[in-house]
Amino acid sequence: MLSGRDLSGLKLTEGTPFGDDEYADVLEIMIPKAREKIISLLTRSDRSENELRNALSREGYLSEAVDSAIAYAKSYDYIDDRRLTDNYILLHQHDRSKKRIISDLLKKQIREDIIEAELEKIYEADPVEEVKKLLEKKQYDFSSDDYNAIIKEKAKAYRFLLSRGYDYTDIAEAISAWQKSGNRDN
Repeated sequence: MLSGRDLSGLKLTEGTPFGDDEYADVLEIMIPKAREKIISLLTRSDRSENELRNALSREGYLSEAVDSAIAYAKSYDYIDDRRLTDNYILLHQHDRSKKRIISDLLKKQIREDIIEAELEKIYEADPVEEVKKLLEKKQYDFSSDDYNAIIKEKAKAYRFLLSRGYDYTDIAEAISAWQKSGNRDN
């Protein structure tokens, strides 16, 4: 993160501890670089505050530089965990279960209270209807004359839908309703 040119101007030698003046000089160089890095990361995708903190820390930025860069990005409203949560829910509520969305957002280190509040405000998908849509989209065929083929197809559908975070009972209800509605015979 600090180039050789940056370091040469500081007159630091390897292995020698540096004092408060040198530390302030390093911060003076590092803070603008940390700000640039945050902007670069955010141009690719929206990220949570904790994701950005971890990314900068992994690259060796000092905690004061990380804090300053985060404050800078917040001052321009570049970082907003509520907005990130809203966008994620709106994007994925029709192809992922509520449980899966919560899990994904927790992995992004969004606070649980923010997730719950935004889910309550935005999430409107009916899990059984969403499962039916996915069954149709994936074109599962439960109409074979071969009982074993139907069992294999259902098992395949269950595996797929469970991996998306849907509950077993919602999947069973959707498959049953989907079959009864005439979409697939059997």
